[in-house]
Amino acid sequence: MSRILFIALIFLFPVTGAHAVTLTLEECVELALKNNSGLKSFATDVTAAGAEMGIARAALFPSLKLKATYSLIDRPERLIINRNTFAPGIPPQDVEVSTGKHDRYDLAVIVEQPLFTGGRLFHSLRRSAAVSDETLINEERQKKLLVFEVKRAFFTAITAGLNRELQETITEAKKERLLVLEEQYREGYVKREDLLRQETDITFAEFDLLKRGNGEALALRRLKNLVYLQADEELELVGAPRNMVLTTSLQEVMATAARNRDELKEARLRLRRAEEEIAVARSGYYPQASLLGKYIQQQETNLARPEVWMLTAQLEWSIFEWGRTNSEVKKKEAQRERVRLEREELERYLAFEAESAWREVKEREKGVEAHESGVKSAEYTANLSMERYAEGMVKLVDVIEKEAEFVRAANLYYAAVSDLNSATAALELATSGDLAGWFTSRELYTPKAAPFFPRNGRPKPDGSPISSSAQPQNPEQVGALPPVTPVPSPAVTPTGELEPKTPEKEFEELLKIDGRDAGEKTVQPFPTGTEYIVKPGDNLFRILVRGYGLSTDKAAELIPEIKRLNGISDIRRLKVGAKIKIPSLRLALKR
Repeated sequence: MSRILFIALIFLFPVTGAHAVTLTLEECVELALKNNSGLKSFATDVTAAGAEMGIARAALFPSLKLKATYSLIDRPERLIINRNTFAPGIPPQDVEVSTGKHDRYDLAVIVEQPLFTGGRLFHSLRRSAAVSDETLINEERQKKLLVFEVKRAFFTAITAGLNRELQETITEAKKERLLVLEEQYREGYVKREDLLRQETDITFAEFDLLKRGNGEALALRRLKNLVYLQADEELELVGAPRNMVLTTSLQEVMATAARNRDELKEARLRLRRAEEEIAVARSGYYPQASLLGKYIQQQETNLARPEVWMLTAQLEWSIFEWGRTNSEVKKKEAQRERVRLEREELERYLAFEAESAWREVKEREKGVEAHESGVKSAEYTANLSMERYAEGMVKLVDVIEKEAEFVRAANLYYAAVSDLNSATAALELATSGDLAGWFTSRELYTPKAAPFFPRNGRPKPDGSPISSSAQPQNPEQVGALPPVTPVPSPAVTPTGELEPKTPEKEFEELLKIDGRDAGEKTVQPFPTGTEYIVKPGDNLFRILVRGYGLSTDKAAELIPEIKRLNGISDIRRLKVGAKIKIPSLRLALKR
């Protein structure tokens, strides 16, 4: 029975997989502005300030009151008629007439209109209006601060993800290399120290990958907190760091900050509020006049009529209060002076902050440019090191070192781009302006992990590997590198300068290092009208000389035509997998 119930529940309430929330930068900002509790608290301040202004405005208009009283009296009220009031001897003596009532009630409707208050009510209204405007500007400033935090968290998370992806690629390449090294170690082509070194390198790479993953997770968690997502919700960010160049001058930035900065607007409103408070305090020097109208309905007695209409003009003037009003005015004037001085100091500070933000952006721009050059150089060096390692020209430790330099350079480049985006957001905050026309976009360079090159040789043009010249050895002799010819020393001119190398000479030396003569002929004829697929480590000289048996002279003659035909700018940097068209020529092999 329980099994049937369980199956029924599965069909009634199917288990659904968790769906990742995909957000752009604009959507993150929108969610943060919509859900942030801090902004909601500032919104309540705006509501309270608006209500305070309504209270101050109401004091200018007539007020209507309803007043009811009921009283108990120990002795009833009386009316005494003096003797001889009406005529001599009438009445002959004082007569006391009692109402006979020990209680009394009345109901009054009162209308009161202030006539003159020395400006107290008017200036109180203006003070409340300044407070209301100040809270509105403060709310806008808090929104801009929140947008800045969201942008910084977004770009930090994006950068952390790029670092993690790069480290994953590097780690996978190292693991692939380890598989090859293990196979070569079993065959006796490499030493155990190379195997251990690669295992250690992978361990540290996995450690770095864990750190990158933790950094990305924490950055995403911070962004989730800002946009009010649950901690267990998966978040995917859409977008990339932006590489921009600031084209606006420092003078324009500072002028925009002085004109638009919210803190300066608040300071001006605080100064206006302080002046209104002084005016309110000075109203104590003047009389207070008002008009009072009453309609009273009361218990009828011998002394009181049941209905009474009354109109009263009131004048109240405090003549002497031991200097209370003077002290109140001095207090408000001192507060106004403090606000004025704070405003002057704030103007200088915000001008400095705007200049600092502008210079920070310019510095970060140059930093991105410098680190981009650095990562390109490190990427080229790492690839070149792998090529030479694949040819047996360098050791594994050199490859690992170059890879580490590349990873460091890539991380520094991504950090520089993230810093540039944060500095841009800070500039937007420092000027309180729209930066749409202040920047020009620049292409963001994407570092790529150095490709994996197998240690057991280079590929032939037909795709089959060229085996290494090293032979399997005994376990105690494992690791000996295949013998190579030393690199010839560079030629020196009579003046003592190094003789420049031609491409032919440089690749003749490469061929000698490989153990072949530069003019050695291969048995494979050069095909006409074919396409060659570039393999790792290939360049045009290697393809023509080693793959097709051409002499270096013939290869040098053919290379310009191949470069023109295929649009190749650098014969040493060919894209792996690219197809190279070979012109329909039959070249004579050098005999």
